[in-house]
Amino acid sequence: MFKRIVLAIAIFSMIFLWEGNSLSQTTKPVKLRFAAAGLGSSWYVVAAAISELLRPQLPQGSTVDVLPSAGGVGNAILISEGRAEIALTHSVIARWAHDGTVSFKTKQENICGIVGEMDKYDMAVVVTKKCGITSIDQIREQKFPLRLMTVDVGGLGELGTRHILEAYGMSYEALKSWGGSVTHTSRQVIASSIRDGHADAFIHIVTPGHPALSEIVLTTEMRFLPLKGEAIKLLGEKYGWGKGNIPANTFKRQEQDVPTVSAPTVIVSTKTIPDEVAYLLTKTVSEEKVKLVQAHAGMKDFNPSEAWKKEKIWVDLHPGATKYFKEKGWLK
Repeated sequence: MFKRIVLAIAIFSMIFLWEGNSLSQTTKPVKLRFAAAGLGSSWYVVAAAISELLRPQLPQGSTVDVLPSAGGVGNAILISEGRAEIALTHSVIARWAHDGTVSFKTKQENICGIVGEMDKYDMAVVVTKKCGITSIDQIREQKFPLRLMTVDVGGLGELGTRHILEAYGMSYEALKSWGGSVTHTSRQVIASSIRDGHADAFIHIVTPGHPALSEIVLTTEMRFLPLKGEAIKLLGEKYGWGKGNIPANTFKRQEQDVPTVSAPTVIVSTKTIPDEVAYLLTKTVSEEKVKLVQAHAGMKDFNPSEAWKKEKIWVDLHPGATKYFKEKGWLK
């Protein structure tokens, strides 16, 4: 009987160390690099908040360094090449990495999922009211010489711009042939150019409170152009964009809901991080939502019970993440 009790205690202790909130009883430290985005960005703030919550639970001597990296596509590449262990990216980029399409020539084998759909990011197509454009179709039909501004080539906002134009039978070259222009530059330059009347349109992926777009609509009367249903369907089927919507009054003078495409934030990791670490990371993000929302309000709609779903994260879950979601009863 005594031996059974001792054995039961030993088994319980092992389970507790794995199921619990801490790996601090183990001796081998881990060194994690967490790829986010530039200093001051919402992703950098989120990654820093997650790191602060995760760090005390890891073995003594462990480190979690937040990298002010290039963002979505670049972060997926960092993970694939083993130059970061954890990263924030967008769901649609995770799909491209998994499938080896768009920004990736081959399938990225070293990438797996932790949690999906942490927040809300939608493509916004905005034009000045002064230019007179009221629909995206009108640009093509009138061969309008649109002066379009986007972020630098290769970023998700710029890729999304190309995809939207394609869905409407247009391209950068077409806009230029009609006497328009396409300028790739910083968000600050875009905001000032539109304010000063040197540009007609801005297309980018935004979240509620997005600094550049908030500044633009504050200083200039803008019109939000919705995407038609067939364009949203095409972008979903061809590129993996989700169905999105910018609710009315998300931005100043935006009085109507704006149907569009979306690509929320996801956390991905290398396949090589220990299962226990992936488990703790998943648990921390899922169970510390209140603290994370305090750091970044964009996470207020995060639903951990659905964060494991394939259509929300696209890449295969890390075994440690799978274990957590199964324990919660969300993943069968």
